Amino acid sequence: MKMLKSIAFGLALAIVSLSAGAYESDLHFGLTWWLARQAGFNLQQSQEIARQDELTDTGMLDAKHAMIWELCIWQNTKASETTRAMHFRSAKAPPAEPPARKVTEDAVYAEAQTRSIIFTHGHDNPKIQSSFGQALHGRQDAYSHAGQSDTLWPPCKTKWLWTHPVDTSGEDKGGMFSHYADQTYTDKAKCVRAASKTYNLMLQFRETMTLTSTPKKLDDLTASIEKFCAAETKVQKAKWFVDEHVPQADAIARNTSLEDGGRSFEGAPRMDLRPGPPSANAVETPVPEYEQQEPGWLPPIEIDQKVKDFLMGASLASTPTTDAFVQKFLKTWLTTPPDKLQPEIERLRGRQDLLQAYTDTMQLLRLRLKDQGKADHATFKAYGINPDAYVTFTEDNWSTGLIPVRGTKAPALVGENGGKIVVIAILRNAPNEVLIMEVTPDYQIAKIQTLIAH
Repeated sequence: MKMLKSIAFGLALAIVSLSAGAYESDLHFGLTWWLARQAGFNLQQSQEIARQDELTDTGMLDAKHAMIWELCIWQNTKASETTRAMHFRSAKAPPAEPPARKVTEDAVYAEAQTRSIIFTHGHDNPKIQSSFGQALHGRQDAYSHAGQSDTLWPPCKTKWLWTHPVDTSGEDKGGMFSHYADQTYTDKAKCVRAASKTYNLMLQFRETMTLTSTPKKLDDLTASIEKFCAAETKVQKAKWFVDEHVPQADAIARNTSLEDGGRSFEGAPRMDLRPGPPSANAVETPVPEYEQQEPGWLPPIEIDQKVKDFLMGASLASTPTTDAFVQKFLKTWLTTPPDKLQPEIERLRGRQDLLQAYTDTMQLLRLRLKDQGKADHATFKAYGINPDAYVTFTEDNWSTGLIPVRGTKAPALVGENGGKIVVIAILRNAPNEVLIMEVTPDYQIAKIQTLIAH
């Protein structure tokens, strides 16, 4: 049979548009919580604002699979508009080519959602505080996403696509295959501007509230903000949170793409983003992070009903035989010792291309690294594999290593359409990347690809 057409890259690019939160949990949750406290919000209010900011990324972790199909396969304008409202505050709405949809950090549209909430009444209402926190997310992303989305890979129509910014003016922005835009230390001045804008909006939001506290002056916070922005490792971020009395320090630091920096964060708890003050958020038993982060969460913005239905429970045509093949592959990937992975994958590939088989193995190994800060596409090397550096699951628990598809709890989204089979999976250990696999109708692995999805 003919091999599948090369659609994996297009699919991969689409995932960026769902949750490309650029700035990560360190800014969207940790710094936002701290700024809220400095602005005089109480513990519960600070938690609500910060968690809704963070949930705009991680609250849809189990819906990433579905959004790929919405944006790339179906080229859904409504889905692209939702992505724009959440993460890419471009003045120009889709569909339009990326050069016409540039994001600028000071554009009026970048601040429109936040200001519309500031101008409403009832700021003491937790629901309004929730909306304010969600609106802050897009305003913060206008800094990290400033620039132009990529125009590569025509299989995914670029008129609907949003990605990390590319270099169009000599400024290194990293592009769609890089975490560069995520990391505050790569552009400390921009990070400080994002923090300052967030704080000023918080001060405006609290003006009509019944708070009795006195907010601190921004000038008095600048030194601490600059230190936060300059932190280059998880260890440095966690220390900043501890020093500034931000709860869940290790959990927040773990949920970044930074290198560990001297100690492992593998055993750090997952972030707990349930409502209520931090003292009520202790998790005594291991709870999967997608459950802690409210499965079924959707942003408080208008979403087309068809898009919403698909996000809440993606359902695609797939036969039991196909599902069994996919599960066999996923199980092999996650349970095989890292130094023995290549021959096992080669057995599943069918028709052999040795160079491609090696490349695929490297992709699969990268995602299993415990320290995801060392899993960069360009620099990763697997020579002299140290098994202790990778996660390895058992025959009984391998499926727990994957983020389930929302509404179905399947370990991956598998679609068959017109003789094409596409598999989309997300490893818990590497939630900011997505694995996309092409399979031919006679169950030959045609391509394995990953793309940064945050």
